Amino acid sequence: MQSVKSGTQTSSSGSGFQTGSTSQPGSSSQSSPTSPNDTRSQAGSDSRGSSQTDSRSQADQGSKSAPQGRSGSPQSRAKSGQRKFHSRLKPSNDVNAAPAGSVPPSGTADFTTDGAVIVYEIHLADMASPPTAAEIHMGSPADTGPVIVVVPLTPDATGAVHAQGKIDASQIHANNPDGSPMAMDDLVKAMGSGKTHVAVRTKRSDGGLSGPIESQGP
Repeated sequence: MQSVKSGTQTSSSGSGFQTGSTSQPGSSSQSSPTSPNDTRSQAGSDSRGSSQTDSRSQADQGSKSAPQGRSGSPQSRAKSGQRKFHSRLKPSNDVNAAPAGSVPPSGTADFTTDGAVIVYEIHLADMASPPTAAEIHMGSPADTGPVIVVVPLTPDATGAVHAQGKIDASQIHANNPDGSPMAMDDLVKAMGSGKTHVAVRTKRSDGGLSGPIESQGP
């Protein structure tokens, strides 16, 4: 009596069964299992890469939106080299004091220099006679020192003066103690040493004002 062969074969070890078709060599592809460590590593790399990209993007946007700083503009450099002087003008300082009983005049004179030119600002009020000029003299107000610079003044309808302008080297008409022509740096040094004053002159030579020039900086 012949035995019937079934589609199920017993393995040689007798411990398992094989069912279905047998795979041919080279025709099947096996996917390698992905370990949890590999998955976490890949996720971490993606997260870091995304974080770095976001950081760079934010930095780029910040640099584009932030204004560019400028250091040492020409204006700031000019101010750092300036010197300032002030003179309070009073009739009691001047040899041509206002007549008794008249309203006492008053005034100020301010000077700013960068070493090349002197910018002045002069304000006068309650003058007994229309002012004609402001003079920078050598010496104190009580002295009759030589005139160094003459600044013409033009009063307004009320007789007050609000004058602004510049003094350059061509307006200096004085000599140094050694007889050499006074230059701009010589004038600035004299003003800084307290050896100059301002005197205001009027048409009738009365009611004048004067005051010492005092340094307001180094």
